[in-house]
Amino acid sequence: METSPDINELAAALSKAQGQFPTIDRSETAIVQSDKAKYSYKYATLASVLDAVRKPLADNGLSIWQSPGSAEQGRVSMTLLLMHTSGQWIKNTFSMPLGLQTPQGIGSIISYARRYQLLACLGLATDDDDEGQAGNVQQSGQQQAQARPQQTRQASAKPQEQKPPQEPQAPSADVRDENEIATAEQVKAIQNICKGQNWDANQTATDWYKKALTELTTGEASKMIRDLNASIKAGAQ
Repeated sequence: METSPDINELAAALSKAQGQFPTIDRSETAIVQSDKAKYSYKYATLASVLDAVRKPLADNGLSIWQSPGSAEQGRVSMTLLLMHTSGQWIKNTFSMPLGLQTPQGIGSIISYARRYQLLACLGLATDDDDEGQAGNVQQSGQQQAQARPQQTRQASAKPQEQKPPQEPQAPSADVRDENEIATAEQVKAIQNICKGQNWDANQTATDWYKKALTELTTGEASKMIRDLNASIKAGAQ
């Protein structure tokens, strides 16, 4: 964060503006789908946040300016400048990772970054706390991973029973190598997600992986589904 040499007048004006900010309606619901869980939370759109803060800021001699930087190394930066009529200012720049590196994907993450940066700099909060949900999904995976070695050790301590040899069985359909060609269900899921956004599913796959949609591996298809959902969530906000 950078500031002008003095910010006393800006700080006093911002304090007054914060006391005048109205309650911001969380009118939208985002649904997040991952491989392990599905959850939702309510949020306020960027437009509703701007509508709520614009007048209190102006009444106290404050204004805001935001601009995205170049998208490099899979990230896009966003800069916010909070200015006061006295000439004092506060500047903040941060970056966020990109999902889909397409015009639609970049536009979605820019809107997402603007909203969260604006809320943080003005001391506002409008979302349900979804970190608990995300943490629970991650923790569940970690607990399962930590449990496997212990289960293996316990199993190895038991005396092994001699069993007659059996013919090898084909692996279950549910157990797939991530390097195998994507399943029809995965391809259909990607097509449905892209269709809902008026995106060309095959072109998106080509832009991203340099191969046709039907040539994706199961691992690539799973990642594409996750990032498509993340991009749509960010764009809705």
